[in-house]
Amino acid sequence: MEIIEDEIEALKTVITDLEKTKITVFDPVNGEVQTDTYLVVPMKSLKALPGIDVIQHYNNIRSYVPDISELRSIYDYIPSSDFSTWMPPFDAFGTVEGNTFTTFDGKTYQFNGRCSYVLAGDYMDGNFSIVLDYMGKQKRRVIITTTKHAEQLLPKNKLRVDGVIVEMPYHAKDLSVVNEGDDVTVSGHGFTVRHNVPSDVYEIGLSGWYYGKTGGLLGTYDNERQNDMMMPSRQLANDVTSFADTWEVNDRCR
Repeated sequence: MEIIEDEIEALKTVITDLEKTKITVFDPVNGEVQTDTYLVVPMKSLKALPGIDVIQHYNNIRSYVPDISELRSIYDYIPSSDFSTWMPPFDAFGTVEGNTFTTFDGKTYQFNGRCSYVLAGDYMDGNFSIVLDYMGKQKRRVIITTTKHAEQLLPKNKLRVDGVIVEMPYHAKDLSVVNEGDDVTVSGHGFTVRHNVPSDVYEIGLSGWYYGKTGGLLGTYDNERQNDMMMPSRQLANDVTSFADTWEVNDRCR
């Protein structure tokens, strides 16, 4: 607040600029004081509002407007207007960045894949599955399957839906795909997939209503990191490779 107050005072000084206001007659004994008062804009009469060229004066005082960019960080602490996010279960996010995997519960591990693996899937109702497919030559894609469609986020910012290359934005009944800047975002019922194309980083988001209902390389999403290496058999794997192999979609790489 102190920074803002200082900037406001500086702005006041520019607008009023009392140094340009001069006393031409000072005779308090006879009750006469006259001044030449500096005005920001010309005025022909005190009975009428001045005509102001807003753009011209904006450019003149722009450098004196207080910089309140620091206040933007406050938005991080303002609750969402979506009431469903105020109470648990909360949304969860997992990421794939190069060979680094971070589960929904925050466990991080290294894995260099070479096949197709389930990142996350609804294993209670089968509403969706998200598969990471290594295509070779350091290329990979994400395959998203819902009850109605199969979408592929391909390299070079391409989208394939049910086997056909389509343009973005794409909207269907159960999901949408939009391209905003460097990000491609798929939004479905209770999940999101965000791909930052230049860095090839994937962020998978799950609604809190999938708490304890998912499995895959991004873990079980139950706030327990200890069981994030759970295999489809509900047993815990002893190492990352054994864990990942159980979530392989097919055995073409074996």
